[in-house]
Amino acid sequence: MNQNITNIKEVKAEIRRLKLLRTEQENYLSDQYFLLKHQIEKPVRIFNSVFSSIPGVDMAKELFRSNAHSGTKNDWVTKALRLGTPFLLNRTLLRRAGWLKKLIVMTLSEGAISGMNKSFFTNLIEKFKPKKKKIKKKMTAGPIDWEQEGIG
Repeated sequence: MNQNITNIKEVKAEIRRLKLLRTEQENYLSDQYFLLKHQIEKPVRIFNSVFSSIPGVDMAKELFRSNAHSGTKNDWVTKALRLGTPFLLNRTLLRRAGWLKKLIVMTLSEGAISGMNKSFFTNLIEKFKPKKKKIKKKMTAGPIDWEQEGIG
C-alpha cells in the first residue's frame, strides 16, 4: 500500500498494520509447513503400518538402529554378534532343543553379547600380545648443581 504518511500517528498505525500482517503471514506459513510435513510423512506411516505386522521386522529395526536412537553403544562388532549368535546357536548347540530352552539360551546370550564390543575385543587381544622390551637409557654424568642439591 503506497500512502503518503504525514504525521506520527499514521507512522504508528502503519507499524501496527505491518506487525499484524507479519503475524498473519507467519501463522499461515507455519500451518502450510505443518500440512506439507504431514503429507510427506504419509508414505512413511503407510510403510511402517504395513511392515509392523510382519514378524521379525522389529528385531531387524533394533539391530540396525543408530546409536543415537537406541541409547546404547552398538558398534559393528556388537551388531554382527547380535545377528550371528542366534543363527550359530540354533545350527549347532540348540539343534534338537525345545522352544523353551532356545528362548532361555537366546535371552542369556543376548545379555552376554550386549557387553561385548570393539573395545572388549581390543583389550582381550592386548592381553595376549607379547610385550616389547624396554630399552634402558644410560645416565650420563653431567655437571652437578650444588644449590639444587642443598649444598652450598
